[in-house]
Amino acid sequence: PRYKMASPIFNLSDVELEVEAVDDETFELLGHATELGTLQYELEEVKQALAIRKNQGSYVPLELFRSSRSVTVSGISSGLWCEQQVEYRHLHPYLRTSGEWSRRSAEGMPVQRRTEVMKEGASIHLRKELETTHEIVEVETITKEDKYAVELLNTYIKLKSIKNGNIEREIRINGYPFDHMTLATGIIDQLQYCSGEGMLFLLELKTRKSRSLPGVEQKRGNALQLMLYKNMLDSLTQGRTNHCQFLDVMCLKSSMPLSFSVSEHISESGLTDQITTNPQHPHIITLGQLANSISVLLTGLELPPVGTLLVQYEHQFSGDVLGVESILFDEEWARKEVGFSLQYWLGERDARGVDIEESWKCGSCQFKDVCVWRKKQIIERSPVKKWPQVFTDQLSTNVS
Repeated sequence: PRYKMASPIFNLSDVELEVEAVDDETFELLGHATELGTLQYELEEVKQALAIRKNQGSYVPLELFRSSRSVTVSGISSGLWCEQQVEYRHLHPYLRTSGEWSRRSAEGMPVQRRTEVMKEGASIHLRKELETTHEIVEVETITKEDKYAVELLNTYIKLKSIKNGNIEREIRINGYPFDHMTLATGIIDQLQYCSGEGMLFLLELKTRKSRSLPGVEQKRGNALQLMLYKNMLDSLTQGRTNHCQFLDVMCLKSSMPLSFSVSEHISESGLTDQITTNPQHPHIITLGQLANSISVLLTGLELPPVGTLLVQYEHQFSGDVLGVESILFDEEWARKEVGFSLQYWLGERDARGVDIEESWKCGSCQFKDVCVWRKKQIIERSPVKKWPQVFTDQLSTNVS
Protein backbone atom coordinates (compact mmCIF):
# COMPACT_ATOMS: atom_id res chain seq x y z
CA PRO A 1 0.00 0.00 0.00
CA ARG A 2 0.93 3.66 -0.35
CA TYR A 3 2.25 4.91 3.01
CA LYS A 4 1.64 8.27 4.61
CA MET A 5 3.08 9.87 7.68
CA ALA A 6 0.96 9.96 10.83
CA SER A 7 1.30 12.55 13.57
CA PRO A 8 4.98 12.91 14.53
CA ILE A 9 6.51 12.43 17.97
CA PHE A 10 9.37 14.81 18.73
CA ASN A 11 12.23 13.68 20.93
CA LEU A 12 13.52 17.00 22.20
CA SER A 13 16.75 15.50 23.47
CA ASP A 14 18.16 14.62 20.04
CA VAL A 15 15.56 16.28 17.79
CA GLU A 16 14.87 13.01 16.02
CA LEU A 17 11.56 12.49 14.24
CA GLU A 18 9.69 9.26 14.81
CA VAL A 19 7.02 8.33 12.27
CA GLU A 20 4.69 5.39 11.93
CA ALA A 21 3.58 4.16 8.51
CA VAL A 22 -0.14 3.49 7.95
CA ASP A 23 -2.28 2.56 4.95
CA ASP A 24 -4.84 4.84 3.32
CA GLU A 25 -7.80 3.48 5.26
CA THR A 26 -6.11 3.93 8.61
CA PHE A 27 -4.92 7.38 7.61
CA GLU A 28 -8.50 8.42 6.82
CA LEU A 29 -9.73 7.11 10.16
CA LEU A 30 -6.98 9.01 11.95
CA GLY A 31 -8.45 12.14 10.44
CA HIS A 32 -11.87 11.22 11.85
CA ALA A 33 -10.34 10.57 15.27
CA THR A 34 -8.54 13.90 15.33
CA GLU A 35 -11.64 15.78 14.20
CA LEU A 36 -13.76 13.92 16.78
CA GLY A 37 -11.58 15.27 19.56
CA THR A 38 -12.02 18.84 18.32
CA LEU A 39 -15.77 18.53 17.81
CA GLN A 40 -16.30 16.85 21.17
CA TYR A 41 -14.33 19.53 22.99
CA GLU A 42 -16.30 22.29 21.27
CA LEU A 43 -19.65 20.62 22.02
CA GLU A 44 -18.87 20.25 25.72
CA GLU A 45 -17.56 23.81 25.86
CA VAL A 46 -20.83 25.15 24.44
CA LYS A 47 -22.93 23.06 26.83
CA GLN A 48 -21.01 24.34 29.82
CA ALA A 49 -21.26 27.95 28.62
CA LEU A 50 -25.03 27.65 28.26
CA ALA A 51 -25.40 26.03 31.67
CA ILE A 52 -23.41 28.85 33.29
CA ARG A 53 -25.43 31.48 31.45
CA LYS A 54 -28.69 30.00 32.74
CA ASN A 55 -27.27 29.56 36.25
CA GLN A 56 -27.60 25.78 35.98
CA GLY A 57 -25.22 23.47 37.74
CA SER A 58 -25.32 21.04 34.85
CA TYR A 59 -26.49 20.73 31.26
CA VAL A 60 -30.27 20.11 31.29
CA PRO A 61 -31.86 20.63 27.84
CA LEU A 62 -35.36 21.21 29.25
CA GLU A 63 -34.11 24.08 31.42
CA LEU A 64 -31.85 25.60 28.77
CA PHE A 65 -33.95 25.42 25.62
CA ARG A 66 -37.52 25.68 26.92
CA SER A 67 -38.34 28.92 28.74
CA SER A 68 -41.75 27.50 29.73
CA ARG A 69 -39.98 24.49 31.29
CA SER A 70 -42.11 22.20 29.18
CA VAL A 71 -41.11 19.93 26.33
CA THR A 72 -42.99 19.99 23.04
CA VAL A 73 -44.71 16.90 21.71
CA SER A 74 -42.72 17.24 18.47
CA GLY A 75 -39.53 17.54 20.52
CA ILE A 76 -40.23 14.09 21.95
CA SER A 77 -41.45 12.41 18.78
CA SER A 78 -38.70 13.77 16.51
CA GLY A 79 -36.13 12.08 18.74
CA LEU A 80 -37.19 8.75 17.25
CA TRP A 81 -35.66 9.89 13.96
CA CYS A 82 -32.46 11.20 15.54
CA GLU A 83 -32.13 12.65 19.01
CA GLN A 84 -28.68 14.03 18.27
CA GLN A 85 -30.16 16.06 15.41
CA VAL A 86 -32.78 17.50 17.79
CA GLU A 87 -30.02 18.68 20.10
CA TYR A 88 -27.95 20.19 17.31
CA ARG A 89 -30.97 22.18 16.15
CA HIS A 90 -30.92 23.94 19.50
CA LEU A 91 -27.14 24.33 19.64
CA HIS A 92 -26.40 25.19 16.02
CA PRO A 93 -25.79 28.95 16.43
CA TYR A 94 -22.76 28.08 18.57
CA LEU A 95 -21.27 25.27 16.51
CA ARG A 96 -18.75 25.24 13.65
CA THR A 97 -20.97 24.28 10.74
CA SER A 98 -21.23 24.86 7.03
CA GLY A 99 -23.78 26.05 4.48
CA GLU A 100 -26.75 27.90 5.91
CA TRP A 101 -25.71 27.11 9.48
CA SER A 102 -23.22 29.73 10.67
CA ARG A 103 -21.25 29.90 13.88
CA ARG A 104 -22.06 32.54 16.50
CA SER A 105 -20.81 33.32 19.97
CA ALA A 106 -22.64 31.82 22.95
CA GLU A 107 -24.03 35.14 24.18
CA GLY A 108 -27.72 34.60 23.37
CA MET A 109 -30.04 31.65 23.41
CA PRO A 110 -30.15 29.69 20.14
CA VAL A 111 -32.96 30.30 17.69
CA GLN A 112 -33.57 27.86 14.86
CA ARG A 113 -33.70 29.46 11.43
CA ARG A 114 -36.89 28.79 9.53
CA THR A 115 -36.20 27.28 6.14
CA GLU A 116 -38.46 27.80 3.14
CA VAL A 117 -39.86 24.30 3.66
CA MET A 118 -40.75 25.12 7.26
CA LYS A 119 -42.37 28.41 6.25
CA GLU A 120 -44.46 26.72 3.58
CA GLY A 121 -45.56 24.04 6.03
CA ALA A 122 -46.61 26.69 8.57
CA SER A 123 -48.63 28.58 5.96
CA ILE A 124 -50.49 25.39 5.01
CA HIS A 125 -51.42 24.79 8.65
CA LEU A 126 -52.63 28.38 9.00
CA ARG A 127 -54.72 28.09 5.86
CA LYS A 128 -56.31 24.90 7.19
CA GLU A 129 -57.14 26.59 10.49
CA LEU A 130 -58.75 29.58 8.79
CA GLU A 131 -61.00 27.22 6.85
CA THR A 132 -62.80 26.34 10.11
CA THR A 133 -62.53 29.72 11.86
CA HIS A 134 -65.68 31.79 11.27
CA GLU A 135 -64.48 34.92 13.04
CA ILE A 136 -61.10 36.19 14.19
CA VAL A 137 -61.23 38.21 17.40
CA GLU A 138 -58.23 40.33 18.32
CA VAL A 139 -57.55 40.43 22.06
CA GLU A 140 -54.85 42.64 23.54
CA THR A 141 -52.63 40.79 26.00
CA ILE A 142 -50.37 42.60 28.43
CA THR A 143 -48.83 39.85 30.55
CA LYS A 144 -47.81 36.27 29.86
CA GLU A 145 -50.74 35.30 32.12
CA ASP A 146 -53.05 37.13 29.70
CA LYS A 147 -51.61 35.23 26.76
CA TYR A 148 -52.06 31.87 28.46
CA ALA A 149 -55.63 32.80 29.45
CA VAL A 150 -56.51 33.47 25.81
CA GLU A 151 -55.00 30.10 24.83
CA LEU A 152 -57.15 28.37 27.47
CA LEU A 153 -60.26 30.10 26.18
CA ASN A 154 -59.49 29.13 22.59
CA THR A 155 -59.00 25.49 23.60
CA TYR A 156 -62.31 25.37 25.46
CA ILE A 157 -64.27 27.18 22.72
CA LYS A 158 -62.92 24.83 20.07
CA LEU A 159 -63.62 21.68 22.09
CA LYS A 160 -67.15 22.90 22.80
CA SER A 161 -67.62 23.51 19.07
CA ILE A 162 -66.39 19.97 18.37
CA LYS A 163 -69.03 18.54 20.73
CA ASN A 164 -71.61 20.31 18.59
CA GLY A 165 -70.41 18.37 15.54
CA ASN A 166 -67.96 20.86 14.02
CA ILE A 167 -64.42 20.25 12.82
CA GLU A 168 -61.76 22.31 14.61
CA ARG A 169 -58.07 22.72 13.90
CA GLU A 170 -54.93 23.94 15.70
CA ILE A 171 -56.05 23.02 19.23
CA ARG A 172 -53.40 23.77 21.84
CA ILE A 173 -53.15 21.33 24.74
CA ASN A 174 -50.88 20.73 27.73
CA GLY A 175 -50.43 17.68 29.91
CA TYR A 176 -48.29 15.13 31.68
CA PRO A 177 -47.95 12.38 29.05
CA PHE A 178 -48.44 8.83 30.27
CA ASP A 179 -48.14 9.94 33.92
CA HIS A 180 -44.57 11.18 33.48
CA MET A 181 -44.34 14.32 35.60
CA THR A 182 -42.74 16.49 32.93
CA LEU A 183 -45.08 18.97 31.29
CA ALA A 184 -45.56 18.60 27.54
CA THR A 185 -47.25 21.01 25.14
CA GLY A 186 -48.60 20.48 21.65
CA ILE A 187 -51.03 21.61 18.97
CA ILE A 188 -53.51 19.12 17.51
CA ASP A 189 -53.97 19.67 13.79
CA GLN A 190 -57.58 18.55 13.52
CA LEU A 191 -60.25 17.08 15.80
CA GLN A 192 -63.78 15.97 14.97
CA TYR A 193 -66.59 14.37 16.99
CA CYS A 194 -68.78 11.83 15.23
CA SER A 195 -71.95 11.44 17.28
CA GLY A 196 -73.07 8.42 15.25
CA GLU A 197 -69.98 6.47 16.27
CA GLY A 198 -69.64 8.22 19.61
CA MET A 199 -65.93 8.89 19.25
CA LEU A 200 -63.38 11.57 18.52
CA PHE A 201 -61.27 11.47 15.35
CA LEU A 202 -57.82 13.03 15.72
CA LEU A 203 -55.95 13.83 12.53
CA GLU A 204 -52.37 15.03 12.04
CA LEU A 205 -51.42 16.72 8.76
CA LYS A 206 -47.97 16.05 7.34
CA THR A 207 -46.73 17.82 4.21
CA ARG A 208 -44.27 16.19 1.81
CA LYS A 209 -41.90 17.76 -0.71
CA SER A 210 -42.02 14.60 -2.79
CA ARG A 211 -45.09 12.65 -3.85
CA SER A 212 -43.97 9.51 -2.03
CA LEU A 213 -45.11 8.44 1.42
CA PRO A 214 -42.51 8.46 4.21
CA GLY A 215 -40.59 5.38 5.31
CA VAL A 216 -41.12 3.32 8.43
CA GLU A 217 -38.73 5.39 10.57
CA GLN A 218 -40.59 8.64 9.93
CA LYS A 219 -43.92 6.95 10.50
CA ARG A 220 -42.80 5.81 13.96
CA GLY A 221 -42.29 9.42 15.04
CA ASN A 222 -45.65 10.43 13.58
CA ALA A 223 -47.37 7.59 15.43
CA LEU A 224 -45.82 8.59 18.76
CA GLN A 225 -46.91 12.19 18.20
CA LEU A 226 -50.56 11.16 17.78
CA MET A 227 -50.44 8.83 20.78
CA LEU A 228 -49.14 11.70 22.89
CA TYR A 229 -51.98 13.95 21.74
CA LYS A 230 -54.58 11.29 22.53
CA ASN A 231 -53.20 10.63 26.01
CA MET A 232 -52.93 14.33 26.91
CA LEU A 233 -56.35 15.28 25.51
CA ASP A 234 -58.10 12.34 27.17
CA SER A 235 -56.55 13.32 30.51
CA LEU A 236 -57.98 16.84 30.18
CA THR A 237 -61.47 15.92 28.97
CA GLN A 238 -61.83 13.01 31.42
CA GLY A 239 -60.81 15.16 34.40
CA ARG A 240 -57.55 13.37 35.22
CA THR A 241 -55.55 16.61 35.03
CA ASN A 242 -56.36 20.23 35.81
CA HIS A 243 -54.93 23.28 34.05
CA CYS A 244 -54.01 24.74 37.46
CA GLN A 245 -51.35 22.04 37.76
CA PHE A 246 -49.41 23.58 34.88
CA LEU A 247 -49.18 27.18 36.08
CA ASP A 248 -46.28 26.84 38.53
CA VAL A 249 -44.27 24.75 36.06
CA MET A 250 -44.69 27.43 33.38
CA CYS A 251 -43.78 30.20 35.87
CA LEU A 252 -47.27 31.73 35.62
CA LYS A 253 -48.89 33.47 38.61
CA SER A 254 -52.26 31.97 39.42
CA SER A 255 -53.18 35.04 41.49
CA MET A 256 -52.47 37.45 38.61
CA PRO A 257 -55.64 39.42 37.65
CA LEU A 258 -56.36 39.29 33.95
CA SER A 259 -56.36 42.55 31.99
CA PHE A 260 -59.56 44.37 31.06
CA SER A 261 -59.40 43.28 27.41
CA VAL A 262 -59.05 39.60 28.35
CA SER A 263 -61.82 39.84 30.96
CA GLU A 264 -64.03 41.48 28.35
CA HIS A 265 -63.26 38.66 25.91
CA ILE A 266 -64.31 36.14 28.58
CA SER A 267 -67.58 38.02 29.05
CA GLU A 268 -68.25 38.14 25.30
CA SER A 269 -67.66 34.39 25.16
CA GLY A 270 -70.49 33.93 27.69
CA LEU A 271 -68.27 32.37 30.35
CA THR A 272 -68.25 35.03 33.06
CA ASP A 273 -71.10 33.44 35.05
CA GLN A 274 -69.39 30.06 34.89
CA ILE A 275 -66.15 31.23 36.48
CA THR A 276 -65.88 31.07 40.25
CA THR A 277 -64.43 34.37 41.50
CA ASN A 278 -63.75 35.95 44.90
CA PRO A 279 -67.10 37.26 46.28
CA GLN A 280 -65.29 40.34 47.60
CA HIS A 281 -63.98 41.13 44.10
CA PRO A 282 -66.52 39.57 41.72
CA HIS A 283 -65.39 41.64 38.73
CA ILE A 284 -61.75 40.52 38.99
CA ILE A 285 -60.81 37.27 37.30
CA THR A 286 -57.42 35.74 38.03
CA LEU A 287 -55.59 33.25 35.86
CA GLY A 288 -55.96 30.55 38.50
CA GLN A 289 -59.73 31.04 38.68
CA LEU A 290 -60.02 30.83 34.91
CA ALA A 291 -57.79 27.74 34.66
CA ASN A 292 -59.75 25.87 37.32
CA SER A 293 -63.11 26.81 35.78
CA ILE A 294 -61.99 25.82 32.26
CA SER A 295 -60.89 22.41 33.57
CA VAL A 296 -64.31 21.85 35.15
CA LEU A 297 -66.09 23.01 31.98
CA LEU A 298 -64.01 20.66 29.81
CA THR A 299 -65.07 17.70 31.93
CA GLY A 300 -68.67 18.90 31.66
CA LEU A 301 -68.57 18.62 27.89
CA GLU A 302 -68.55 14.84 28.36
CA LEU A 303 -66.40 14.28 25.31
CA PRO A 304 -65.50 10.63 24.74
CA PRO A 305 -61.86 9.49 24.59
CA VAL A 306 -60.13 9.78 21.23
CA GLY A 307 -61.06 6.64 19.31
CA THR A 308 -59.34 7.04 15.94
CA LEU A 309 -55.87 8.37 15.11
CA LEU A 310 -55.16 9.38 11.52
CA VAL A 311 -52.17 10.81 9.64
CA GLN A 312 -52.87 12.58 6.36
CA TYR A 313 -49.98 13.17 3.96
CA GLU A 314 -50.26 16.05 1.48
CA HIS A 315 -48.03 17.21 -1.33
CA GLN A 316 -46.58 20.51 -0.20
CA PHE A 317 -46.76 22.31 -3.52
CA SER A 318 -49.99 21.03 -5.09
CA GLY A 319 -51.99 20.26 -1.95
CA ASP A 320 -52.87 16.81 -3.28
CA VAL A 321 -53.64 14.18 -0.65
CA LEU A 322 -51.03 11.42 -0.96
CA GLY A 323 -52.57 9.08 1.55
CA VAL A 324 -54.32 8.71 4.92
CA GLU A 325 -53.12 6.11 7.41
CA SER A 326 -54.71 4.90 10.65
CA ILE A 327 -52.54 4.58 13.76
CA LEU A 328 -53.11 1.81 16.31
CA PHE A 329 -52.74 3.16 19.85
CA ASP A 330 -50.02 1.24 21.71
CA GLU A 331 -49.88 2.59 25.26
CA GLU A 332 -47.06 0.36 26.46
CA TRP A 333 -44.77 1.27 23.56
CA ALA A 334 -45.58 4.98 23.76
CA ARG A 335 -45.04 5.12 27.52
CA LYS A 336 -41.63 3.48 27.11
CA GLU A 337 -40.54 5.80 24.29
CA VAL A 338 -41.67 8.93 26.13
CA GLY A 339 -39.87 7.86 29.29
CA PHE A 340 -36.65 7.26 27.37
CA SER A 341 -36.91 10.64 25.62
CA LEU A 342 -37.50 12.51 28.87
CA GLN A 343 -34.27 11.08 30.28
CA TYR A 344 -32.46 13.21 27.69
CA TRP A 345 -34.58 16.33 28.23
CA LEU A 346 -34.02 16.12 32.00
CA GLY A 347 -30.25 15.82 31.56
CA GLU A 348 -30.06 12.24 32.82
CA ARG A 349 -28.22 11.03 29.72
CA ASP A 350 -26.60 12.36 26.54
CA ALA A 351 -28.45 12.65 23.24
CA ARG A 352 -28.46 9.47 21.20
CA GLY A 353 -27.83 9.41 17.47
CA VAL A 354 -28.75 6.78 14.90
CA ASP A 355 -27.42 3.24 14.85
CA ILE A 356 -25.01 2.32 12.10
CA GLU A 357 -27.81 0.44 10.31
CA GLU A 358 -29.71 3.73 10.01
CA SER A 359 -26.75 5.84 8.95
CA TRP A 360 -28.57 6.62 5.70
CA LYS A 361 -30.46 9.24 7.71
CA CYS A 362 -27.25 11.26 7.99
CA GLY A 363 -27.19 11.91 4.25
CA SER A 364 -29.78 14.71 4.46
CA CYS A 365 -28.74 16.06 7.86
CA GLN A 366 -27.34 19.60 8.05
CA PHE A 367 -25.09 18.61 10.95
CA LYS A 368 -23.40 15.52 9.53
CA ASP A 369 -20.03 17.29 9.24
CA VAL A 370 -19.96 18.29 12.92
CA CYS A 371 -21.82 15.37 14.48
CA VAL A 372 -19.87 13.78 17.33
CA TRP A 373 -22.15 10.73 17.37
CA ARG A 374 -21.53 10.05 13.67
CA LYS A 375 -17.75 10.33 14.04
CA LYS A 376 -17.84 7.87 16.96
CA GLN A 377 -19.86 5.38 14.92
CA ILE A 378 -17.41 5.58 12.01
CA ILE A 379 -14.47 4.89 14.30
CA GLU A 380 -16.11 2.19 16.42
CA ARG A 381 -17.26 0.26 13.33
CA SER A 382 -13.89 0.60 11.65
CA PRO A 383 -12.34 -2.61 10.26
CA VAL A 384 -8.90 -1.34 11.28
CA LYS A 385 -7.52 -3.90 13.71
CA LYS A 386 -4.48 -2.05 15.01
CA TRP A 387 -4.28 1.69 15.52
CA PRO A 388 -0.97 3.53 15.43
CA GLN A 389 0.33 3.68 19.00
CA VAL A 390 0.68 7.45 18.83
CA PHE A 391 -3.14 7.77 18.61
CA THR A 392 -4.23 4.92 20.87
CA ASP A 393 -4.55 6.91 24.10
CA GLN A 394 -6.30 9.87 22.46
CA LEU A 395 -8.70 7.60 20.56
CA SER A 396 -9.81 5.69 23.65
CA THR A 397 -10.50 8.99 25.41
CA ASN A 398 -12.54 10.48 22.55
CA VAL A 399 -14.69 7.43 21.84
CA SER A 400 -15.48 6.64 25.46
